[in-house]
Amino acid sequence: MENLLRAFALACLAMMPQGLAAAEEGPRPVSWKQLAVAPSAAGLDVRLDGYLLPVDRENDLVYEFLLVPWAGACIHTAAPPPNQLVRVSLAEPFRLEEIYEAVTVSGRLIAAEERQQVLMIDGVKQLDSAYAIARATVVHTAGAPPPAGIGNPWRRLAK
Repeated sequence: MENLLRAFALACLAMMPQGLAAAEEGPRPVSWKQLAVAPSAAGLDVRLDGYLLPVDRENDLVYEFLLVPWAGACIHTAAPPPNQLVRVSLAEPFRLEEIYEAVTVSGRLIAAEERQQVLMIDGVKQLDSAYAIARATVVHTAGAPPPAGIGNPWRRLAK
């Protein structure tokens, strides 16, 4: 019976080309611009590129972080607006290679206004986020490197 229901569901999806494509593609790519304009992606499985700002970590293992749109966000600068910050909790700890590492996050995006207290090199900051992804999966991506040289406040921590 279960196989018949599965076959019926796949046949229905096949009649709608966009339905079958969406079912096969997995998480939908979302841009920071889309999050800023309208929360239309809330409630969907998404894939979002950004930079990891640890909130809860132990050595090089990160359990929770804020995903920010650019490397170095929030250090010596005003934080991005809440619709440009995503609180991410992980299904499994993520091994951090360096602060503000470029990552791709996949999971169910929800609209969730939250305030996080984050210890930064220039003190504790209150950061408001408008979105969250729970039980996310995270992979390293090739992106712009974190700030380098004397201007990098993390240079002493990153080894």
